Amino acid sequence: MNFYTFLERPVQLQLTILEQLHTTKKSRSLEQLSQLLKCDKRAALNHCEHIRELSVNNQFRKETRNYHFLGTNTDYQQLVLSILDHSTIFHLIRELCLYSSVDLAAFSVEKNISESFLRRHITHINKLLEKYQLQIKTGKGQIYIKGSEMQIRYLIYLVLWQAYHGVEWPFPSIDFHELFSEITSAFKIVNQKPNKIKMIEWCFIVAVTILRSNQGNVIPKESLPYFTDALWEGFETIASKLKQNYQRLQLSLTDTEFLFLWMQSRAAFYLKENYLDTAMKLHIKHATPVKQLHSSFFSYIYSIGFKSSKINPKKPLLNGTLLANGMHGYLFPQFSIIKHDITTFIETNYPAFYLEINRLSEKFKMDSPVLNWLHPWNLAEAFMIITSPASFNQEIKIKFETDFPIGLELAYMEMLQEQLRMYLNVVFTNDLLFKPELIIRTTDTPIKSVTYEEQIPCLTISTEMSSEQIYLLSQKIQELILTETKIAR
Repeated sequence: MNFYTFLERPVQLQLTILEQLHTTKKSRSLEQLSQLLKCDKRAALNHCEHIRELSVNNQFRKETRNYHFLGTNTDYQQLVLSILDHSTIFHLIRELCLYSSVDLAAFSVEKNISESFLRRHITHINKLLEKYQLQIKTGKGQIYIKGSEMQIRYLIYLVLWQAYHGVEWPFPSIDFHELFSEITSAFKIVNQKPNKIKMIEWCFIVAVTILRSNQGNVIPKESLPYFTDALWEGFETIASKLKQNYQRLQLSLTDTEFLFLWMQSRAAFYLKENYLDTAMKLHIKHATPVKQLHSSFFSYIYSIGFKSSKINPKKPLLNGTLLANGMHGYLFPQFSIIKHDITTFIETNYPAFYLEINRLSEKFKMDSPVLNWLHPWNLAEAFMIITSPASFNQEIKIKFETDFPIGLELAYMEMLQEQLRMYLNVVFTNDLLFKPELIIRTTDTPIKSVTYEEQIPCLTISTEMSSEQIYLLSQKIQELILTETKIAR
């Protein structure tokens, strides 16, 4: 979920400019930025100049006609916060995350805006929150979030982590260093690698839990999954230690169990000790929806010809991913679409794969109603562990011609095929068993004279290609094949 869509239009555009320059590591002209923002060049210039004024140490700069961002990831996040600080709506969202309610009149006076302006924005935000089954309500002069407590906590974590990302600590009533010490202990208890960013992220998650609990917003025990106690008892040793750890933070047993379940929505949890075996046995014994997802996925991949010999080397990671995604989907069903960026990327680059995982998610849900929380991204990550998304594309037959010795030619052909399979479903040959859709040569001069009834498009490539050149080659192949297909039609 990108909460930036909640914000004022100018703030959204400024964040878009900054993100574009940061992620691409390239400069952009005003013409390019105006096309990106779908606005005129004057508006793009004003947004760029505003960002430049906020930039510390000239990290966002203009050189000739282009704008650059030359800062680090930390510089980027700090500049994001500087832009957000100029957003009244962000201030409202942050207050709602940190406190149970916000006084409507007092906030309007403090930010020098009218209550009607604020209500209009709340209406807009609620349209975006509708798919998460959460709403911002106003009553008796107070603004507050209404919905399932588990989903509210997840929303707050998403918003604050996306905005601050560990660069600043947004919880004024919680001592970061004390909490970080407890989280360090928790990571040791479950044998997780002490990664600083992941531990800070978990500090955000636990801080949200502490805040909501202290404000009297409790999670009813009955709202936790029915197999919660089974998992808690099955991991008895680490559960007992976690309970002692979180008791020092004055968290209830229900909150502690909730955090333990949340921890199991991360694949890394299962890749230590024998946690994967323990979790799998418990999910099997209690016939959980998470196990149903696992069973449905494996039934499908075996039915389409995947062999155990290909899957087994990656099975621990695959099983861990399926359990983690299943736990996430079951715990936070309204947020099963948070990895929308994954499916958007797939839809753009691998349309056949996108259609297949959408079809499968609907089929799995129809076959097993307990999977009603399932979304395509749950399946996409698992598939990408064992195969390229390009495997679901239409197969492209390519004839390979070189002046290499036969052994070297076969080795290079196999290497090129594997590199291209990240982007295309290609099959290479250097014989005449079928008519190819494309000929790829390593020399401008045809080596083998073959006459086909129809003219076959040809490409000449270098014998040494970088990963970027491989990607560009895949794009060129797609263009040629698409052009030929259109001509044929």
